[in-house]
Amino acid sequence: MFTRKMLIFWLVFVLIGLVAITLLFNFQIARSATRVEHQISTSSFGFDSGESLSDNAPLTLVVEGPDQLSKAIAIRLEHQFLEGPITRVTRANIVQSDIRQFQVVVSVADPAVIWSPFYAQTQLAVNFKFSSNGDFSWRDKDSIVFSSDQGQMVAVSGDLQLSDTTYGLISRPAYLNHLADEIASQIDEAIRKALASPTNPALPIDP
Repeated sequence: MFTRKMLIFWLVFVLIGLVAITLLFNFQIARSATRVEHQISTSSFGFDSGESLSDNAPLTLVVEGPDQLSKAIAIRLEHQFLEGPITRVTRANIVQSDIRQFQVVVSVADPAVIWSPFYAQTQLAVNFKFSSNGDFSWRDKDSIVFSSDQGQMVAVSGDLQLSDTTYGLISRPAYLNHLADEIASQIDEAIRKALASPTNPALPIDP
């Protein structure tokens, strides 16, 4: 026969188990309303009209920001890139100044994330930069200046503003993966479009 103490013990045990599951495992039965606003510009140098730059190349990826979310974005971006013609993705903690290959840097500003197992809400700002030859000497400047000794180069600079509201049963890892998927798809699309049309100095990105 269950006593009151035993009942309380099992209720607490079940509650702790449910909390652990929602914090550690990736699952969801939820509906999300996600909006991403973006401002993306591309620049290029050294291309003839109609010429494009092959994206069949290795890539270095740097994601800066809060640990859990930045890790999720890095994982999702790596998967997204490798699903296409990118041959290899190398993750790094800081910008690599001595490479001559594709390089992407993603910065996650302090995100406002409210999460519970049944409701989540986020306001998130992300900045990303892409350089086809790995050069980021222009990263903190207002404009990109190319030099003739750089050869062909494509550069992309973008700012993303993500707003999300999610209702239903969703674990924290699943929610972070959801946010990361939205960010990764926007960045991947912008870079692919820039490489396909590098002679356009200000390539519009469809919402």
